[in-house]
Amino acid sequence: YAVPPSAAVDASYFADAIFLGDSITTGIPLYHVADNAAVVAATGINPDNINTKACIKVQGVEPQEGEEEPRVTILEAAAQYAPRKKVYIMLGGNGLGFDTQTFLAGYKRFLDSVKGLFPEAVIYLQSITPVVDGYVNEILPELNNELINTYNQEIMEFARREGVYYLDVASALKDETGA
Repeated sequence: YAVPPSAAVDASYFADAIFLGDSITTGIPLYHVADNAAVVAATGINPDNINTKACIKVQGVEPQEGEEEPRVTILEAAAQYAPRKKVYIMLGGNGLGFDTQTFLAGYKRFLDSVKGLFPEAVIYLQSITPVVDGYVNEILPELNNELINTYNQEIMEFARREGVYYLDVASALKDETGA
């Protein structure tokens, strides 16, 4: 279920889209990419905690003195944008320490919830992006492009089994060394 090649689209294509995911996804509004799309994302999200972590600030609700800002999960925040015709999910870069069974179990719980919230939408699971050789490897040696490629293969097979599209963002970002 790889996304077939198509002609380029303009920004209006994303007016009925929502992007859900981790810190890479938070860059969409930050860098004014697809400004007309909805984006619900947070740093540190992974396939295990995306279903339960209250990480999105509730808009328009001020906390009482001494209370923390009210927050909801990504899915709870996404509900305000329903319905949407396209859902893009980028999830997994923070879950590379999980075994693939745990990784995919959490991903499936989230995907099932997304399908329930956006039943008419076309869903795209985006690949995990590659890392820069050297810098990241020095800080987190266990995080490398070989591992990312393995997990991207798992996400692609998972997308096929779930009847959703796999969007290979990684290949568009890789240099000649695969980084």
